Amino acid sequence: ETTLLALLLTAAFLAFERRALRSLSLLSAALVLTRPEGGFAVLILFLFAVLSRLRRRPGSNTEGLLLAFRVPGLALVAVLLLRLMIFGSAFSPALVSALDPDQYQPRLGLAYPRSFLVGTGTPLLLVFPLVFLLLGKLRGVGRRSLLLCLAWAAQAVWLGGDDRPFWLAMLPILPLLFVAIQEGMITAIDTMRSSMLGLTWVALLAAMVVSVFASKLPGNIGPIPCARLQTAWTMPEGLMEQEYRRPLGRSGLFWEIQDTERLRSIGVFLRDRVHRRASILTPWPGAIGYLSRKRVIDLRGRCTPPPGDTG
Repeated sequence: ETTLLALLLTAAFLAFERRALRSLSLLSAALVLTRPEGGFAVLILFLFAVLSRLRRRPGSNTEGLLLAFRVPGLALVAVLLLRLMIFGSAFSPALVSALDPDQYQPRLGLAYPRSFLVGTGTPLLLVFPLVFLLLGKLRGVGRRSLLLCLAWAAQAVWLGGDDRPFWLAMLPILPLLFVAIQEGMITAIDTMRSSMLGLTWVALLAAMVVSVFASKLPGNIGPIPCARLQTAWTMPEGLMEQEYRRPLGRSGLFWEIQDTERLRSIGVFLRDRVHRRASILTPWPGAIGYLSRKRVIDLRGRCTPPPGDTG
C-alpha cells in the first residue's frame, strides 16, 4: 500500500491547493483508511487549513476548507473503534511505538534521513527550497509542500525509519518533495540573475548524475572502475550499519530479491515435504510463513509475543 499512499497523499495535497473540497474530503478519508501515517498527513493538512483560516483573505473559502475534514475525522473515529473491537486497542502498532519508543529507535531514525539524502543526491536540490524558505521568498505551495515533507521526515525519524534498501518510509512524500524543489528552482530562476540560472542547471545535472551513479549496476562506468567507490558510498554507517548490513539503493534491492527467492523455495519445500501438523521455528517467518502453510514461530520474537507478553 506504499505506492497507493503516495498517490493519495499527492492527490490530497493538490486538492487542498486547488480548494477542490469534495475531492479533498474523500482523498483525506482514503488516506486515513490506508495507513496510520496517512492520518498524520491529514493532520498536517488540517493544520494548514487552520492557519489559512486565521490568516483568511477576502474571497477565500476557509470555512468550507475546514468543513472538508469532517469526513476524514469520521473515518478516523471508525478506524479507532474497529481496532478497539477487533484487537482490544484503538491505537495502531505504529502509534504505540511512537508513544513509547525504545532507546535506539530515535537514534536509528536520525541515521535514516541522512542516508536517504546522501545516497540519492537530493541535498543538491533541497538547497533551493530551504534557502528561499528561510529568506521568506518561497511561494505558498512550495512552502506547504516543504513543511509537509519535513514533518513526514520527522515522524519517520521518530519511528526509526525502516529496514529496506530504497528508503520506503520516505517514498510516499517523494512527489511533494519534488514539488518543493521545483518551486525553489522557479524562485531561483525568477531572480533574473544569469549566475543563478546557471547554478540551477548545474545543480540539476549534478543531482541527476549522482542519482544515476547510486543505482547503476554494475558500478563500473565503462573502463572507469567505480564499483568499489559505489559500494563504499551506499553502505550504511554507524548504528544503521548494525541494524542493516546490506548496501542501500539498487544493490541492496538485488540482495533482497535473492533472499526472497531463496525463502520462497524453502517455504514450498516445507509445504510439500514436511508433515502438515509440524511447527517451524525460523528467523525468517515472512515468505516461509505464507508458503509453507504450517504453524511458523518467529525465532527472534518479532512476530510472536514472548510468554506473558500480550503486545
